[in-house]
Amino acid sequence: MAHRFASEVNTTKLSEFINELHQIGCCDLCVIRYLGVTEPNVYRDNIAIKKILDIGISSTKDDNVTGNGYSCDKEAKQLKRNTCVACMGLLQDGIQDPWLDKIAAEITSNGIEAVSYCPALSLPICAQIRAYSIWFHLKKKFGNFLQPIEDLKPEGVNVKASWKWICSYSLRQKVDPRSEWGNSGNVKIEITPKYEDDKKECEPLSSYIIKRKKGKSFHSDIVTRAAVEANFKKMDSDDFFQCFESPPSIPTNSVTVGSVKCSHEPIFIAGRYCKYSRQLSQTPWIIDNVRKTELSVEELISRHILSLLNASECKFSASGREDVDVRTLGKGRPFVFEVINPKRTVFSTERMKTLQDKINTTTTLIFVRDVQVVEKKDLGKLKHGEESKSKVYSALCVLPGRAVMSEHIETLNSCNLPITLQQKTPIRVLHRRSLATRERRILEMSAVLIENNSEMFKLFVRTDAGTYVKEFVHGDFGRTQPNIATILGVDADILALDVMVSLLT
Repeated sequence: MAHRFASEVNTTKLSEFINELHQIGCCDLCVIRYLGVTEPNVYRDNIAIKKILDIGISSTKDDNVTGNGYSCDKEAKQLKRNTCVACMGLLQDGIQDPWLDKIAAEITSNGIEAVSYCPALSLPICAQIRAYSIWFHLKKKFGNFLQPIEDLKPEGVNVKASWKWICSYSLRQKVDPRSEWGNSGNVKIEITPKYEDDKKECEPLSSYIIKRKKGKSFHSDIVTRAAVEANFKKMDSDDFFQCFESPPSIPTNSVTVGSVKCSHEPIFIAGRYCKYSRQLSQTPWIIDNVRKTELSVEELISRHILSLLNASECKFSASGREDVDVRTLGKGRPFVFEVINPKRTVFSTERMKTLQDKINTTTTLIFVRDVQVVEKKDLGKLKHGEESKSKVYSALCVLPGRAVMSEHIETLNSCNLPITLQQKTPIRVLHRRSLATRERRILEMSAVLIENNSEMFKLFVRTDAGTYVKEFVHGDFGRTQPNIATILGVDADILALDVMVSLLT
């Protein structure tokens, strides 16, 4: 088990270093932190810890270690314990079951179900001040003998890393033995220990900063983690000893659990939807706090996603949008939900099928397919499809005041393709889209008569994404040029429109 002082030939000085850490009140785990031990397993191995600390015990002439080390007195084998000056009890009480049980209870009581977790500690600011205080003390006493001290500023291994190395295994056993715990976990467990004397211990730094400001304005919250680093990193020993206590005094209180907050990175649920109703908006349609439609595609799907993933919020996106009175048929329109802070994130093919079936069996207004979890990087395809891919539509059209003749159909079917349109923002969407003229294309087009009905015909078109098909039929008072009316030389209108295919590739 290597540490930063392993090559130190002066074992007497090394043992004095270890004993000094004990004497000023460091716990055993903080001693090996200051030795720079970077092997996580060592921190969970009492035998390995004792082997390291025995260097100090075997060389010391002091028969009564007063810190947190092992006593050399055979009649006093019981550990003499104070609250550690370095970790303020985090690596003492903070690694015991009462602490860890509270953290595990917070996770399980929230109904969180995940495959990986990432514990994150937010320590009191005074912990940084204490770390520098100990480092300056050690540098003054051993800097001329033990060179690695200079490289370990302010601590060999930070206390947060040590705590995670020790506690991640225990928390995994308490929460879910099958789960993974590490820095890349999907569920972030934010643990904020509470220390009653934090503000009091930060007062010397506050006074130091105010003195340096010399009357300049500053924010009321001037003692931050960044401020600690900025002021101490380049400070020399003389300045530090004039303003700050070194080594730090024994804490009168230990840190307590404080708050535990669980959050999960967003999950993305994608699929395709068909919309069969001509009275259903894609998203909630509310104007002046008045709903215009009772339901929406978004709500019909999201209610089941939120329930399954035990989340409170999700954001809906789709590859384009259809009007309320337009159906979406064929394979459906691609969509995705960004689910914010889901608590249930263990997925399987069966669970996704259950979600899809629940949506489809609780409504006849829509139908979803290919429901699945996707990666964030895949969302670009959805946006790209909305803006640059093509759509296929079927439109039921009329020529007001006249019968549809075969000559009309032939004229439409003989048009040179593609047809390039100049479309001014339609009047019906000017309230939500900026006024502009957009160039779109009709890539394919065919018209057919309806049997036994001379008043209507069907028009099939494949267009650029973003084409206003209704306006292509009736012209929107000349705002779309050319249009079916100008091609035929007669008035034209549209009765119904269906999206048949939305292409992403």
